Amino acid sequence: MSAQAICIGLIDRLFARLRWSSLHAEPPYVAVIREATTCVGATERAAAFQRADGLDRLRSAIDAAEADDRPALAREGRQALLALRRLPPHARGTDIPPRQ
Repeated sequence: MSAQAICIGLIDRLFARLRWSSLHAEPPYVAVIREATTCVGATERAAAFQRADGLDRLRSAIDAAEADDRPALAREGRQALLALRRLPPHARGTDIPPRQ
């Protein structure tokens, strides 16, 4: 396969993704809750999320989901918030060293 064919394939996939995302646009709070949910199983990713004020953004996203009458999404956000709060201090990026 030529480089040109590969580039054309990549561009076609990019345009398909853009069309899909514009048809299925979601409010920003959905992305925050989904991001938090994916962070739950990955310690480094969860720590980065928390360092980027993720917990505050997640709390706001949960409130927005509840206000938008999306209880299942709000529940998903609350579960992610609880899981992220349970991370040990060293995983949250604090200065407290892990226990040996």
